[in-house]
Amino acid sequence: MSYSAVIAKQVDLYLHSQDWHYDFDQENGAFDFGMNISGKVKNLRMRIMLGDDYFTVYAIAPMRADENDLETLDLVNEYLTRANFGLRTGNFELDFRDGEMRYKASLFCADEVPSIKMIERVVDVPFLMWKRYGTGMINVLYGGKSPADEIAAVETE
Repeated sequence: MSYSAVIAKQVDLYLHSQDWHYDFDQENGAFDFGMNISGKVKNLRMRIMLGDDYFTVYAIAPMRADENDLETLDLVNEYLTRANFGLRTGNFELDFRDGEMRYKASLFCADEVPSIKMIERVVDVPFLMWKRYGTGMINVLYGGKSPADEIAAVETE
């Protein structure tokens, strides 16, 4: 896979500045590390994928919706879709093939080298969104709660 060595160096500098332990897959241009957050979703698997003129940050939930339980998949999908409405930076995604749930944020930087501050903002958004919306998602996934009610509760806090 082709990716920018300049962007890779900047992301590496940012991650190092945070004293985070991470792995770099040089062949695929991907940084991987874990993130602990408060709330019912305690841990996230973070992945930063590099491209030629962008990078994308994924925060992947440690649990999955059962891909064979279509009713629950529909409820989780409704919850994540309601959460996505109005978000300005990134979005939640649900993979119907295996039930993976993640938040994605990207930065296109073809004409400039991203600053450490720019990288920090993009890296922070996915785990902050899980911190905000994760409890409601778990209430829908495991507690049989209404997606609309859970979003209303989150967004009135």
